[in-house]
Amino acid sequence: MKKRYIIKMIFPIICIIIGILLSGYATTEYINDCQKVKWQPTEAIVTDMDSYGTSGYGSRHTRHSRTIYIITYNYKVNGIEYTNEIRSEVPSQIGRNINIKYNPDEPSKSTTITAPDTSLFIIVFFGIVLIFGGVIFTVIIWKNRFVFTDIEYDKSEPYYQGPNQKSVSKSHLKTILFFVCFLVLAIILMYFQPFAQKNINSNDFVQIMQSEGYTAENSLEKTQKEFGMGSIITESYSVNTYNIRIDYCVLNSNQNAKLLYDSASLSAYTYTITDKQFLGSQDDEFFYCKAYINNTFVYGACKIEQKDKLLQMLKDIGYYSK
Repeated sequence: MKKRYIIKMIFPIICIIIGILLSGYATTEYINDCQKVKWQPTEAIVTDMDSYGTSGYGSRHTRHSRTIYIITYNYKVNGIEYTNEIRSEVPSQIGRNINIKYNPDEPSKSTTITAPDTSLFIIVFFGIVLIFGGVIFTVIIWKNRFVFTDIEYDKSEPYYQGPNQKSVSKSHLKTILFFVCFLVLAIILMYFQPFAQKNINSNDFVQIMQSEGYTAENSLEKTQKEFGMGSIITESYSVNTYNIRIDYCVLNSNQNAKLLYDSASLSAYTYTITDKQFLGSQDDEFFYCKAYINNTFVYGACKIEQKDKLLQMLKDIGYYSK
């Protein structure tokens, strides 16, 4: 049996193996989903939320990133409390009630699956195609196994380089060098962002508040619950007096800071300041605002008489520029 023939046989055999694994995995997952749907339904409360990022390639080979949220929830069965978690691309606020199902025979196991995932049929179909295609190519190669022969060349003859086998010219090398330099520069700008707006850290916030005569206290647990973001908020310090409130939060990603900015509501609906990363509203008695830079978020509130002072403080920490 020739070496070339063996190499030809490897690819269809690999396709068959991958097809069997994919079909078996998808079928098993679908059966498990069907069993979970029959579990006992109940309500659970979201107690925490964390996240991590993934990256990949979408249509037309464009790179995109996804945020996966780890949602922790509690539920009770026969007076006993259980904790579980799910992974989702959709965030869920702390304190929200969600519908789940638990295993009556083992209540510590639960799921949010309410119907089997029919998209698993696509994986089964793709696996069958791989198996079918692998078998066909295996049969074809087997029937033509005597065609694959190794050709011996006379090494004593001089080797001739044909006219189509061109070497890389100097102009091509310059083009390649220019492209490499451009790529390196793009990577530097993307990761280091020298012209991007900078945010302060938690120590700077505490010191600036002290210089203004206020005490910034650690408010991590309070803001995690109040903003409903859980462990996505990694640091938080707050100034809270009779006249002024400022919450400074550090989140685990820029995307989640933008998510908190979009989801945080202001108590007044008359918007007096609107900017790309700053929003302010007021009524007859109070002024409210929110802002974000990179992975940090700031919320402010005060009596209407203290509006200018609050805006000046936000300007001092770099979240307001007008």
